[in-house]
Amino acid sequence: IANVPTPAISAAAADTVVTLDGDVLSKPASPAEARAMLTRLRGRAHRVLSAVTALHAETERRHTTLSDTTVIMRPYTSAEVDAYIATGDPFDKAGGYAIQHPQFSPVARIIGCYAGVVGFPVGHVAEALAHFGISLPHASRHCANFIGHPCCLG
Repeated sequence: IANVPTPAISAAAADTVVTLDGDVLSKPASPAEARAMLTRLRGRAHRVLSAVTALHAETERRHTTLSDTTVIMRPYTSAEVDAYIATGDPFDKAGGYAIQHPQFSPVARIIGCYAGVVGFPVGHVAEALAHFGISLPHASRHCANFIGHPCCLG
């Protein structure tokens, strides 16, 4: 955004939650909780919601956009779950998993925004900032470069 005249944005934030059967699966606090989450998710579809909000400093006007993705997990084994938990990776991840983890690779397919599942939907950030006149040229290209997949917002 450097060298681009912009209104004062005092805050921009994003957060991600995983939902399954009406329950919110946050970050697991223990290996047992991670195992329970990953066991519930195994072979099933769930939703990953990543919200982005930008707040204008002077007017306090805000804009929020939501990345809503359906994620279908593969039928991984209990041994794979245990090995993944041993890496320590699940404990700072909503739902206890990272779509981009190269060894565990828990996801069979998604319908929606890959970057939103990672937790930073670049296209949605650009969309939120656009409501304040901030243009991020080539945001979809940067999104694709960041995640290695096409941007879901084109």
